[in-house]
Amino acid sequence: VNAQSEASLRDIIDKGLEKVKEVTSKPTKKSPKQWDEELEKSIIAHEGYRGHMYLDTEEVPTVGIGHTVKAGGPDPKHYSRSQTSRRLSMKEAKTVLKQDLKKVKQTTQNILNKFQPKDKQGKVLPNSVKGIKNLDPAAKNIVTEMIFQMGPKVGNWTKMLTALQNKNYKLASKHMLTNFEDTGGKYPHTQISIPIGPTQWANQTKTRAEELARRMRNI
Repeated sequence: VNAQSEASLRDIIDKGLEKVKEVTSKPTKKSPKQWDEELEKSIIAHEGYRGHMYLDTEEVPTVGIGHTVKAGGPDPKHYSRSQTSRRLSMKEAKTVLKQDLKKVKQTTQNILNKFQPKDKQGKVLPNSVKGIKNLDPAAKNIVTEMIFQMGPKVGNWTKMLTALQNKNYKLASKHMLTNFEDTGGKYPHTQISIPIGPTQWANQTKTRAEELARRMRNI
């Protein structure tokens, strides 16, 4: 093989390797069903399953897979060890989880649709955009799981939601774990954010909070 043929062969190989890298580096697009399944698996992994009633980190009666009476459906107190020997089976718990998630997903969408950045006094910032659109599905799953755990008050996580509106997932992950206090001017561009300690969520369920924040950071 002469030098010219060898160079041509090397060029073909290099181009082939580049195409392989390009194909393998592209993330696989998941269907809505696959994202739903991923969300359910994550919640089951973090919540665990208990057939009898127990008290969660805020002393709320819970049963199955993080199910509370606020979500509607079966009352966890009906599965108390002191009142009955009946357990909520894993199959029943998964059915209840799907029902709970329908409501939680709607709450998530309402929060994303209505969100609008506000100043320190709670007033809507001038020229701000309403709603969080085209959110990465992985980020939406994370927010949905936070709402599943903590309820609609996640809608008050203004700094995290503002970061999500700007598609700044790394910054959003910081606000998931740490509370920041703004000092300085009235508007965001004139302020400095100073960390003042972990969020209550990170204190109460540290492992879960850190795992979801890591996922957000890696989007």
